[in-house]
Amino acid sequence: MPKPAAGDIRNSPHPIDIHVGSRIRLKRIIEGLSQWDLAAEVGVTSQAIQKYERATCRASASMLWKLATALNTSVSAFYEGLADAVDEPRADPGSEAGEEYLTLFRAYRAIPTEGQRRALRNIARELSTAGATP
Repeated sequence: MPKPAAGDIRNSPHPIDIHVGSRIRLKRIIEGLSQWDLAAEVGVTSQAIQKYERATCRASASMLWKLATALNTSVSAFYEGLADAVDEPRADPGSEAGEEYLTLFRAYRAIPTEGQRRALRNIARELSTAGATP
């Protein structure tokens, strides 16, 4: 049987693997870990973490468990929003929209006091609903 061509869909990562990989990356960044830090925590190379995040390799069930533990989350968190991601492609965390979200999140985490963070959340809620009601 001939080997599939490079552009063959059988060589492309599955949309679920892409979604799980992007959630691993997002959780890692939220926790403030580098790929190297996470790799050391779960006992693999940083290249393996990179491959999981890019969905060029699938993370096994046991690896998802280790990743979830290292990232202070649940395994199910990697699958959150999956129905939306499979039905309608979403912005990859490496895309412009994903980078914008991460920039905003990092700025939010850098706000020194809870009172200031609460004020910002209230402003964001007001802005997000301002156009929703006539």
